[in-house]
Amino acid sequence: MRILFNDNVDIAVPVTEVNNFISNPYEIAQCVPDASNVSCKDSKTFSLDVRVGVAMISGTFKITGKLAEHEGNRFVYEISGAGVGSTVNIKLSMGIESVEENKSRIKWSAEAQISGLVSGISESVIKKISEEKIKEIISNAKLRLEGKKQE
Repeated sequence: MRILFNDNVDIAVPVTEVNNFISNPYEIAQCVPDASNVSCKDSKTFSLDVRVGVAMISGTFKITGKLAEHEGNRFVYEISGAGVGSTVNIKLSMGIESVEENKSRIKWSAEAQISGLVSGISESVIKKISEEKIKEIISNAKLRLEGKKQE
């Protein structure tokens, strides 16, 4: 099953701060809801465990991710995981631009490939749950970034 997502998010911090945040895999991993055992293997790679529940399937996914590309204000993360008889591979692309002084916009898109037990669930259900998790990740990142500005 292939699912595509994309959106924009405005953050009230300068592009350089957003760039520094997104280029740090540990910062990105800290934004994942329900994550545990978060660690970084090096400056580009993270791993974590995340509890998931989709319909009657629930369990832990072991996730690894890496900053595969970083050029200027453009980033690509490759993320893969396995658990509960399923696998997921995600390519997350992000671009940052300045929209006002001290305000940035992240334009992002993600392509997820899902196989195994979870792929047997309705695509609309998977997409709805995934969108909720993505919104949580974005909200957590925005709070972390804008909170740092206020400190």
